[in-house]
Amino acid sequence: MMKISTQNDEDKQLSCTTIDEVYPLQTYESTKFAEAVDSVEAKGWTPIANAIKTAREKMAGTTENVTLYIISDGAETCDGDPVAEAKAFASEDGNRSVNIIGFDVDQAGENSLKEVAAAGNGEYISAKTIEDLNNSIKKTWVPSFLEVASKSNSLLKHWGQSFDEMTARAKLADRIHYAGLNEKSRFFSALNIMRGQKMITSEQYEQLKERIEKKNKLTLHVKKELDTKKREENEAERQQIIERVNKWSERMNKLRDANS
Repeated sequence: MMKISTQNDEDKQLSCTTIDEVYPLQTYESTKFAEAVDSVEAKGWTPIANAIKTAREKMAGTTENVTLYIISDGAETCDGDPVAEAKAFASEDGNRSVNIIGFDVDQAGENSLKEVAAAGNGEYISAKTIEDLNNSIKKTWVPSFLEVASKSNSLLKHWGQSFDEMTARAKLADRIHYAGLNEKSRFFSALNIMRGQKMITSEQYEQLKERIEKKNKLTLHVKKELDTKKREENEAERQQIIERVNKWSERMNKLRDANS
């Protein structure tokens, strides 16, 4: 998180070019973040373009999804081009976006901020009071209970598709099993005919019989190994999906509680 200062006309250049980091880019910790936010006083010029540019430079080289949230009480006042900077930020990765929160902004400022959000593949929300702001954030970015349930069901539905694939593989494995038994039966039929017509000796018969048995056992062994491997892979995937569903649902429900 970054803040900007000061509000005097003679300090415009300093205010527009200086961006202070009050909360380093790191894993979010609510207590530390709240303490950092409490130290911020909104005043002075509004270098939105420079703020976006600074964030882009700080995230250079990262492959992680990055969402930028800008809270502003007005449009750009430092002669920058926030629309161009928002486009540049979002274009570096398809999963990046710039969201704008306009707090007590006039119509002209709101129109300008909306353009910035649109250029950054993000969203714009407005509020006149803290209560409005909380409600807008909750409505726009916090999923409803229905959305949480829907997301959970969609992930579990993916497991259902995997289960169908596993069932299809089991049917194929059964076909291989019965094909092996039929092959063994045909081999023995041919072997008995050859022995009955004295085309092979008793010793040769026993040798061929042993080979047929070995081949059949090998076929069943390979089938069993592959079947076991696939079952274990599917179970591991099922557990991962369940874990993802539970973690995501828990996180979203906590987020809802925090904004209720």
